[in-house]
Amino acid sequence: MKRILIFAVLLLLVGCTDEQNDSSIIQRAVIERVVSDKNIGTEEIMVFDKEELNDIQDYLSETKWEPNVKPELVRQEDIVLRLFIELEKNMPERIYEYRIWYGQDQSMMILSNIETEGYGRLNAKFGKPFKELLQTITSYKKQVIDRHGQIENEELFEQFLKDIEANNETLLELTRYTIEGDPIYWTIEYDGQHFAIEIDNREDAFGSKTVENYQCTKLDEVVTGSLIDYNFTGCDGDFDINLLSVEKTTEASTKLEIPNINLVIGDQTIKIYKGAYSWSSFDASTGETTTTMTDHASPNQMMETVQEIEVNLNEPVEITFDSEPTKVEFNIWNESGITSTYYSLEEIKETGPVIMEIVGYWNESRATYVTALNIE
Repeated sequence: MKRILIFAVLLLLVGCTDEQNDSSIIQRAVIERVVSDKNIGTEEIMVFDKEELNDIQDYLSETKWEPNVKPELVRQEDIVLRLFIELEKNMPERIYEYRIWYGQDQSMMILSNIETEGYGRLNAKFGKPFKELLQTITSYKKQVIDRHGQIENEELFEQFLKDIEANNETLLELTRYTIEGDPIYWTIEYDGQHFAIEIDNREDAFGSKTVENYQCTKLDEVVTGSLIDYNFTGCDGDFDINLLSVEKTTEASTKLEIPNINLVIGDQTIKIYKGAYSWSSFDASTGETTTTMTDHASPNQMMETVQEIEVNLNEPVEITFDSEPTKVEFNIWNESGITSTYYSLEEIKETGPVIMEIVGYWNESRATYVTALNIE
């Protein structure tokens, strides 16, 4: 899953339910949508912008609610909208969730987790501009995602580094996921000389549950083995802050690039994440064999926040690698570890949600790839 962060706080002007009052505050909203119609995954957009939250609240207030109606659902919702609301100062936030279906006539069907709302409809007059607002928000807000070493939108981070080198004002928005799968939101503003850092730990079950702010003067690159650590230094309090650790991309390491994998089940191309590997290569210039090894979060930890892909293994299955391995294994994981191992996809007996680790062997080299499936 992906998350996007933008700063602001909104005073709630119109209550969603009778539970809310004039002192209620929407801290933020999260918009979750399916990335593709093949359910490859979801993207979560976090919104703190005052004007956007105001507009969202205004459209919801136009919904006609029928608390006792339970409609039949024929497909997955298009959008899940969550409002994080502070009903009382210094008290835990309440989460109001709205599952939204777009209608062909520009109307919306909405299901709320609030008992006094339940099922609602928003007519085309308000549904059309509300849909356009949600699509606009989800289309232009992008950020870097660090999911246990798997970096998404890395080009945004590279541009951030270029801006710093040129002393240009710039902004980086980043979500880092903990081992437990909890998101920590970072926003770094650079004014050409100093870094203003905000770290939001409020959704980290083992974190401080606060928003922390720091001022630092420098971003250092420290090479450790095959990784580059990016650390803020010169910070208030005279300590360093680790921003990211990314795999080093030197000319030598490029020669050791792990083969890509392509898995197609039926008409779906399955999203695959690279895991740990041990890779040996012969350097003709020195006559030596070099082995590069990396560790990684376990497959069950890697898939903590990833949406399972619905598949039917009775449909045609095609798996290919850039370089054909000598052997392939398929490990099925749960939260405790490996539960079974197969040597072809056709042998797999499990049904329902599973975490699948694909292990490829190339003589003395080994690489792992991970995905989350919901097997029919």
